[in-house]
Amino acid sequence: MERRRNLKPIAGSIAIAACVVATVALPACAIAQRGGSRSAQSGRGNQGAPAHARREVVNTRSPAPAPRYVPPPTTRTLAARGQAPRGLDVRKPVASYAAPPAHETPQGRAQRAFTRTPQGRKYDNGLQLRHGTPVQASWQRRYFPRGRFHYPFYAPAYNSLTVFISPFGFYFGVCAPYILRAHCFVAPPAAVYIDVPIYSGDICQGYAPVTGEDNYLNLDDLRAREPGVANAVDELTEAFGRGDVDALAALVSPNVRIAIFERGTYRYSMDANDFTDMTRDAVQSIQTIAFDVTLIHESAGGAYTISGDNTYRDPNGNTRRVYFSYVLEDIDGVWTLTQVDTAPDYGQP
Repeated sequence: MERRRNLKPIAGSIAIAACVVATVALPACAIAQRGGSRSAQSGRGNQGAPAHARREVVNTRSPAPAPRYVPPPTTRTLAARGQAPRGLDVRKPVASYAAPPAHETPQGRAQRAFTRTPQGRKYDNGLQLRHGTPVQASWQRRYFPRGRFHYPFYAPAYNSLTVFISPFGFYFGVCAPYILRAHCFVAPPAAVYIDVPIYSGDICQGYAPVTGEDNYLNLDDLRAREPGVANAVDELTEAFGRGDVDALAALVSPNVRIAIFERGTYRYSMDANDFTDMTRDAVQSIQTIAFDVTLIHESAGGAYTISGDNTYRDPNGNTRRVYFSYVLEDIDGVWTLTQVDTAPDYGQP
């Protein structure tokens, strides 16, 4: 099995080149097929037209992946392949990948733009996100360096009766750690597919290895079996590794709540728009060093689990790591994010 395989095969480049040629000949048609004109998508020409959520790229049983736009890297640079961040104790080698940068295309810009409405971001899959709220309280300034936040139900302090730990609460000192219970739901999923992290004392060791043909990090087999899953892994990498929340819109459904786990234990569920707004806030605060996927495996028929780790820098300049596990389920023919688990590298001192 090759290690740290690139998610985009050579065939993908050929497909993108073909798409560009076709766009030169029929620009209006090509752009319409990919989600509408740029003016309509940005809201400049049509305030009521929703942004395209691009869910066709994560369809199940798709015969071939659609050409995919990957934005250029942000100021959060990914670590070089095979290079351990300074100060991080790497206890065992793992196979992983980080998606490489790609050039932006006019079609990509049109597709990534979103509709600006008085209600916030609106997508054609029904997802509705909020406008940002200016920071006012002193405790908020620590977690929202850009002066605004989108999820409105953060709490300033822990109270076991009124708050939960946020899905991003283990990014210690970086993300607002608490959210109000009143806006969450306690309804465990019928089946649990997340990978349970392994701890040695207070130190997280990641997840149990999946070897051989059962780990689809070698994505040739995965593309042949379920190309939509490979595209969905790309979207996760863009959303959480590069801070592109629009990529997450392709993986969530406003009709499906997301089950939140901590260290492998179910805690509560959230509406998809709440989780996406919270992700917007988190990726603006997290200084990502590397976002590595180390496990991709089929948990059950119609369910895949993607696990790995996100290396980041905390407010004191220390290098730390959060382990993640995301579950994609086949819901109405689309790979949809349904379960999320996070675990810290070690306990907060």
